[in-house]
Amino acid sequence: MKFARFSMLAAVAFTAFALAAPPAAAQRGGGETTTHLIEPVLNDPEFASATEGVRFFFGNQPHPAIAQRIERDVTTARPARSRHRDTEMACQRAMLNSLVALRDYALRHGGNAVINIRSNTNLLERSSRTEYQCVAGRMRATAALKGDVVRLR
Repeated sequence: MKFARFSMLAAVAFTAFALAAPPAAAQRGGGETTTHLIEPVLNDPEFASATEGVRFFFGNQPHPAIAQRIERDVTTARPARSRHRDTEMACQRAMLNSLVALRDYALRHGGNAVINIRSNTNLLERSSRTEYQCVAGRMRATAALKGDVVRLR
């Protein structure tokens, strides 16, 4: 009888503790979703050399005529270390890393552009010509993107 009462008290205490504890993602530094301008990434001197051979069009930004649609909804989520960096710099680096991954995919599959690029944070799409979303935590930042790989005329 004493053991059953102890077990019940232990279960109640454990449940109370579990409900009061912060979510596991927060404990690991899962991060906060922030919004940033695309322009500083595009103006970074490293951007031009890292993305050579592929053009990028964000949101519903106009682009030349499509000669061939290679693949819709290509996704990437490349992280960057955020330790010892401010959130803005870490997110810019993560965005550049994700754009390089899209570039590499496009070149491997015969594309020369990625159109309709949108943020794909936590599987929620957000389309914008000027902004992207980033999840920045204590140790890393990640910019998740989705876009259509094409060959433009």
